[in-house]
Amino acid sequence: MKSEGLRGRKLAEDAFAFLVRKPGGAHFSAIARKVLRMKNVPPELAGRLVSELLEGDGRFVQDGGGMWSIRSCADAHWLGDVVFTVVDVETTGGGRSGDRVIEIGAFRVCGGRILDSFMTLVNPGVPVPESISLLTGIDGGMVRDAPAGGEVFPAFIEFLGDTVFAAHNATFDARVVNRELRRLGAPKMKNPVVCTMSLARRVVPGLGSYNLDALASHFGVGLSGERHRGHGDAWAAAKILISLLEELPGRDVATLESLLAFLKSPPEKNG
Repeated sequence: MKSEGLRGRKLAEDAFAFLVRKPGGAHFSAIARKVLRMKNVPPELAGRLVSELLEGDGRFVQDGGGMWSIRSCADAHWLGDVVFTVVDVETTGGGRSGDRVIEIGAFRVCGGRILDSFMTLVNPGVPVPESISLLTGIDGGMVRDAPAGGEVFPAFIEFLGDTVFAAHNATFDARVVNRELRRLGAPKMKNPVVCTMSLARRVVPGLGSYNLDALASHFGVGLSGERHRGHGDAWAAAKILISLLEELPGRDVATLESLLAFLKSPPEKNG
């Protein structure tokens, strides 16, 4: 009985993930086919099984004509209204726990437009390795008089607000920012996170590479500013995000909720 209950909850979560990508709702036959994996099932049985699964769960509503939807769609965050803050951080290393931020760049994006920006060098309080200077062009002299993290990150968090945190390889950038916040004794970010690399793997499967240069070339994004610098990389990621978002309506991804569900789905296999 316990395993059946767990399976039922898993199917309900699958139904929620499916319906959040269908703001207009879906017929019970589609839910039976996509969620319950039942094909060629008699309509009466399909309707009854879907009803047994979803009835009593306050997230779902039925219109009486066989269509099911989620109540939250009435309060959905439509992608055209969602504000993203596209971020790039440059650090003293490749992700080790002791690495420190030396630059942060961010662009605020909404409705297919870049609206605002946040750019600053950061004094890391530690030497900048020569290898990082060669890669980024940032040396110790450039950051010596830059503001320290204690000044930069509260200002960045204010700029970020309640927007969606987005980045190319967002796991890295979010981890680095949260590490700096922890050093300051501040709470970590709770913003939704969108990774342009992960999104691109689902929107444009089959590319040989999903690094920033490859996607910029694919979408015809001219790189503005220097590569491996906060401004240049964040600007390119912002333009790539705009291009990716333009591809989503045809995939039944029209809300932030459906976008986050889409990012949890497995990418298509390359042909």
